[in-house]
Amino acid sequence: MAPMSNAERQRLFRARRNADPERRQQYLEMEQQRWRRDVERGKKLLIKDLSERDQRQLRKKWKEQNEKRKQAKARMKAFDTPPESPEIFQPGSAERQQAGPSRQLQQGRQQVRKHREKLKKEVELLTKLLEKEKKRAEKFRKRCSRLRTKESPRSRVNKFTKTGKVTPMIRRKLLYHEALVEEIKNKYLKTRKEKEKQLIVKVLVGRIIKKYRLQGFAEKTLGFSKKRRRLQDNGLCNTSRKPTNRLPPALKQCTILLLQR
Repeated sequence: MAPMSNAERQRLFRARRNADPERRQQYLEMEQQRWRRDVERGKKLLIKDLSERDQRQLRKKWKEQNEKRKQAKARMKAFDTPPESPEIFQPGSAERQQAGPSRQLQQGRQQVRKHREKLKKEVELLTKLLEKEKKRAEKFRKRCSRLRTKESPRSRVNKFTKTGKVTPMIRRKLLYHEALVEEIKNKYLKTRKEKEKQLIVKVLVGRIIKKYRLQGFAEKTLGFSKKRRRLQDNGLCNTSRKPTNRLPPALKQCTILLLQR
């Protein structure tokens, strides 16, 4: 014997309750009292308190319910021998087994289908948004990669001269300038000795650079700091240190006399 569903248990309970006139009357009185309490608390509104649109919808709903009730009564009258007791709703009866799915089951399946359709649409929308964001992220990743890529001297020269025509000699000089700046910059950044860095800065902040006011441009292109250039200008970065004699004169004279003996 198959187990009963919740809808079948409810149907059996309602049939037993309606079969007893006293229980039926008590149920109706309780429902009426509950409806009055809901109206007093504002949970339910009378039709006169609704808007015109809500009134039309409610009357339409009542009309549909009346039509369903009339059709159900007509179907019941079609039977020659109406059921005398609610025994037909007992589990295992042939009538219950031959009956179709209940109203609650149909509504549940309908809600499940609607929910699945809604989830399917949401998944499709989120998939489209994800693809869009992936393309956007890939675009910015490539752009960032292009910005990080180091340009060669020839690429910079082509970038400078693409707006107008220049002679081969000018292009050659520009290329020589970019290659020389790149070589000095790499040498300055890769060297680990402070003396070599001081020599490079000393060459690059000479009189000619100062005359044409190119100190800032040299700092920007070659990568050394303004503080180092100012120290070089003030003479604090001296690469050729003179040896200092720290021996006192008397001690020095005694040392010479000892060596001459």
